Amino acid sequence: MRAAFLGLLLLIAAPPSVLLAAEPSDTEAAALVSELLSQRPPEDLTLTGRLRVSNSKGTLSRLQVKYTVKLHPDRWEGTYEAGPAGAPPAERLTVVHFHDSPNQYLHWRAAKPTQPAAEPARLSGAQAAIPFAGSDFWLSDLGLEFLHWPKQRLARDKIRMRNHRLCHVLESTNPNPADKDYAQVVSWIDREFGGLIYAVAYDAAGRKVKVFELRSFTKNQATGMQMWNEKTDTKTYLELQPGPK
Repeated sequence: MRAAFLGLLLLIAAPPSVLLAAEPSDTEAAALVSELLSQRPPEDLTLTGRLRVSNSKGTLSRLQVKYTVKLHPDRWEGTYEAGPAGAPPAERLTVVHFHDSPNQYLHWRAAKPTQPAAEPARLSGAQAAIPFAGSDFWLSDLGLEFLHWPKQRLARDKIRMRNHRLCHVLESTNPNPADKDYAQVVSWIDREFGGLIYAVAYDAAGRKVKVFELRSFTKNQATGMQMWNEKTDTKTYLELQPGPK
């Protein structure tokens, strides 16, 4: 499972080069995270699709989305563009990924939905805890920011089944969570393929904030993921397919 949906779902493509022992330690957790962060897309690519936000009463918004990957010798960049169908992108996010450095977030947002995106703002990981295109995905979610937090732990009793897959459960703790940021993210990493398939985010009071789940993939390429927002009782479905470059 090497070819995969990039960005937030890049981890599903991680090769099975890290197989943890039966009793994982914090050191092994750090090694797993380092391996996950070292993954790069095999080539430049473009995906297109839709971003749909809904609640119990129905669809609240529906936007077209384009995701592009650009490789560089020392980094790779994933860019999300979202806007109404047939109109210029109203919002754009570029996540610059480094193996051994924090992510960089370049965020553009148009003054009006039908206008092109404005000049970018450069954001840190903590500053990127804001919604992308009015969805339940934060900018930092799309950058897998929790993997850059210094405290990562794998416990021996945290190996569980999820979607009929045996997974390691990684607990990532935010050392200095802002008022609206996550305090902890618990993620399920497929033991065989090394991919992220499920995650739950909690606030500082231990309350569940969001739930992420991989929803579908075809021919070893993830095609959809969903985020539930427990506080707003909304969910966002992000679906992408290969498109023209």
